[in-house]
Amino acid sequence: MGTETHAAVIAALQAQRATLGDAAVERAIAALRADAEKDASGHEPQRLRQVSVLFVDVVESTKLLRALPVHEAPAALDAALTRFAALVRSHGGEVLRFTGDGLKAVFGTHGLRENEAEHAVRAGLAILEAAAAHARALRERHPAVEFAVRAGIHTGAVVLGGGAEADRTALGAAVHLAARLEQSAPVGRLRISRDTHAQVRGLFRVQAQPPLALKGLDEPLETFLVEGEAADAHFGVQRGIAGLMTPMVGRDTELAALAAAYAAARESRCVRVATVLADAGVGKTRLRLELLARLGLRENSRQLLQARAHPDSALQPYGLLRRLVARWLGIADDLDAATARTRLVAGLAPWLRERAELRAQAVGQLIGMDFGELPALQALQPRELRQLAFDALAEALQALARAAGTGDGDGSGVLAIVLDDLHWADAGSLAFVRQLARAAPVPMFVALFARPVLRELHPEPLAEGEAAAATIELRPLDHSSAPTLAAALLAPLPDAPSALHRLLVERSGGNPFYMEELLRMLIDDGVIDARRRPWRLARDTLDVARVPGTLVGVLQARLDALPAAERAALQCAAIVGPVFWDTALAAVRDAAPRALPALTARGLVQPRRGSAFADATEYAFGHQILHEVIYDIVVEPERRAGHGRVAHWFAARVAERPGEFLAVAAAHFERAGDSAQALEHYDRARADAQRRYAHEAQLAHCERALAQPALRSPMWRFQLLAARHNTLESMGRVEDAQRALDALRDYAEAVDDDAMRADCDVTLMLAADRAGDVVEAERLARQAVRRAEAANAPGPAALAHGELAWLAVQRGDHAAAERHLERGVPWARRAAARSWREGGYPDYEVQLRAIGIESLLLRQRFFEAARAVQVALDSLAPSRLRDRVHLLLQLARTQIGCGDLGAAMDAARRSAELAEQIEITRLRADSASQVAAVHGLLGAVTEQERLAEAAETLARSCDYAAGIASAVAQRAEAAQAAGQFSTACALWAEVAALYATLDVPTQRLDAQAGRVLASACLAGSDTAARAHTLGEVEALLAEADGDSTEAAAVRWPRASPKLLARAAQALQCAGYGERAAPLMAELRRRLDEQLAQAPDEAARARVVQAVPHWRFAATGIS
Repeated sequence: MGTETHAAVIAALQAQRATLGDAAVERAIAALRADAEKDASGHEPQRLRQVSVLFVDVVESTKLLRALPVHEAPAALDAALTRFAALVRSHGGEVLRFTGDGLKAVFGTHGLRENEAEHAVRAGLAILEAAAAHARALRERHPAVEFAVRAGIHTGAVVLGGGAEADRTALGAAVHLAARLEQSAPVGRLRISRDTHAQVRGLFRVQAQPPLALKGLDEPLETFLVEGEAADAHFGVQRGIAGLMTPMVGRDTELAALAAAYAAARESRCVRVATVLADAGVGKTRLRLELLARLGLRENSRQLLQARAHPDSALQPYGLLRRLVARWLGIADDLDAATARTRLVAGLAPWLRERAELRAQAVGQLIGMDFGELPALQALQPRELRQLAFDALAEALQALARAAGTGDGDGSGVLAIVLDDLHWADAGSLAFVRQLARAAPVPMFVALFARPVLRELHPEPLAEGEAAAATIELRPLDHSSAPTLAAALLAPLPDAPSALHRLLVERSGGNPFYMEELLRMLIDDGVIDARRRPWRLARDTLDVARVPGTLVGVLQARLDALPAAERAALQCAAIVGPVFWDTALAAVRDAAPRALPALTARGLVQPRRGSAFADATEYAFGHQILHEVIYDIVVEPERRAGHGRVAHWFAARVAERPGEFLAVAAAHFERAGDSAQALEHYDRARADAQRRYAHEAQLAHCERALAQPALRSPMWRFQLLAARHNTLESMGRVEDAQRALDALRDYAEAVDDDAMRADCDVTLMLAADRAGDVVEAERLARQAVRRAEAANAPGPAALAHGELAWLAVQRGDHAAAERHLERGVPWARRAAARSWREGGYPDYEVQLRAIGIESLLLRQRFFEAARAVQVALDSLAPSRLRDRVHLLLQLARTQIGCGDLGAAMDAARRSAELAEQIEITRLRADSASQVAAVHGLLGAVTEQERLAEAAETLARSCDYAAGIASAVAQRAEAAQAAGQFSTACALWAEVAALYATLDVPTQRLDAQAGRVLASACLAGSDTAARAHTLGEVEALLAEADGDSTEAAAVRWPRASPKLLARAAQALQCAGYGERAAPLMAELRRRLDEQLAQAPDEAARARVVQAVPHWRFAATGIS
């Protein structure tokens, strides 16, 4: 295919982007361009490219071959070289030639990866490790044999292709220099040039070497021996002037304060937190690095954990936590999802005490690793998921700290957690930081770094009280420190003129980054020749007037001096963001990635270790200010077009990481002017944030979705307005929530929509119900029903009928409840068939069925209730574990009423197991109380008491008043059965007070009856006490008798059978047996009604034998 044909095909493909999609077009074009570059011989044409050249050589290979048996020698050498070549390829390099006892490889010959120097160094270190392993294996068979290699790397321009070896040719001085570096390296070491070091500075620990004189070079060569990976390599290449190491100046006090906070954590064995606030460029990053160096903290997962936020983090719920956990557990960004999930659970579970696997999975779900198909997690409400995950992660980190404190680390005895750039972090991650930063008896040092704007964005302190060991605000360097830094920066320039010193000090205003950028600008302008040491002034005079007076001006001057292709590439990268990817850059402009080597060499961008996407290399701008300045100079048409291309690039990858990049894609679509796609992605991001209880993110996405011009659907807008109100209410922002509700109601009126009005009525109805205003709740429910049914609005109709049914149940009007449930269920099914954007909701039918079952239970229609519960359980989706627990608890109650204590115990235990599985404390408390109740009915009083105490502990841990009352009631039952009447009396009084606070009259009266019975048992022959019992029983029965209308039909309509039985027993105990006769008659009448429901004689016998108040009614024996 000729060049013209290639061009025509590429143009045709460009025109088909809308049809084929961006990803498919980009892949096709890349392949065509690669093919177009081939010459007629089938080889690639010669091309000039910056690469990293690696030479590896086996030391004294001739001696090695002579020392080995003849039949083994070639294989031993071949095995080593084969392994070395595999390591080169695994790091993205290409072996050009085997040299007999070594190899020559290059990194950067193909593709768009531009952190090739890093990959080359990593390959070199891996080869040294492999050589050491090979040597050990040889010595096991031949103790006298020694095997070792040395390696060298240089980064520079070479000519690729052509020549005798065609595609495997690399020519140029850079190749010869790499070979010389290898030849001069010590045995078993890797030597790199200054040019290579400039591209990997900060990623590896190195030893600077004395100047190396090499034949053919006029100047001695600056080289480094690589020792290993740096402790903070994941933070990227260090900023600064290439090859210039400057001391930190003017920060001794701040560094000492941080070191003292660390020492306090070590000595007190308690959490201590230090916070550093500093404006951009003032030096917080350098302070962080110096702190870690002073503390001797290395890359060790048991002593140091680090993570940093980036400018898009606010759009990514729990993004900072994800980076922290991934860093700790070694979960690389390019791992496939299944492997990442497996590694997370395997890494986290050993640090957790109880239910380790589930709790680790909850952490994964929260940070976006998608364990969402697990029923146990689906059953959790967003708030419960977050708290479960927060508690689990905090527990794991505290366990890690304890391990460090017992010497399992490397001697520091403290776990250091360092979090940087928190002003960009999402609110959810910061909420976890606050929990982690609470005082706790574990040796943990937490260092937090941010800009002062953090206080404006998130006013609530991250650490308070005893745990807050230090808060440091970095200021610009003072008049004594700034000249010291200037002198250090100019150290390579002998006899630097005083005017140059003054320029750096005065114009920078004490900002170290500004000072460095001024010096960079002078180097770029050719004022200073820094190509070799020592530097020299290339001009006799310094035109101070030409030097911009602000940091922004300096950066713009540097940009203006760039070649056009590099400046254009930077602008494209700025459109992607402060962090960008080479393939995203190519999506904006095909040729842009070709400038990355030059931009990296200038220190304007930095390759980062790892990447959020497996098919892309990740980069970051040298400084956030640099990104802002570059973005500001991109003209609006280019911005919009670029954001559009980046948006499609992200959208094509959202399926891989939806929780992280939905909102990022939405923001790019919005800046591109594609409102429809922005709306779609913001709404999906809102839903994702809601599932993970990320309120701040949910609210932000809601606001952005509402702002989209493409939002033309009235119901979709209304749903977003409702979501905004619900989110603000969940956040406790009462006044803002009220304003959002007002806006919701105003919109319903503005569009004159009764379906929306009904939804507003329902919102107000639920608020009235929570406030205890039953009259208002009922009025609003009836109004909502009228409006919703007339407007065919299934959601509000189902909810309003459910409310009316529940209110009817509470007042004992069960016939009315049944009518509303019969009308509500069809509406609930219609609501389930609609999408959320159309006003739909899937869960109303389950709620309505639960109300119906409760009505049957209150009416003592246990056999009918058991059938209803079983139908509901059979129709319930497997993932609905929360609803299943509720239904199993109801089933246990129905089976007790039916007298089948074995089935009741089975249902109660199943509910307890599920409640444990889904980690919902309230349900665990309810289930424990229910199991305790069945044990009590079976006569196992000790077990009843034990479980009741456990249930009370659980209920109190989450301030669950109804659960506390239920658990204490079981304790009272156990005490009564054990004859501990004083204890029972006190416990029943507590239960009655709790139910009075909760305004649950039936349970309150039952508890009061229990207390009266216990008191009567204590009274004995005391006449006054017995008379007091009679008075208390009469007062109870008077309250239970209701008004005259009720009394005409049924005696004591508000009294449960349990109350009647206890009252009768109390009267008998107090010597008033004749007064108990009416109560016994009413009990027997109700027993007959109950037995009439039983299907056969066996069932009737079970009811009488199993239920204490029915047994008492039948036999008169308590």
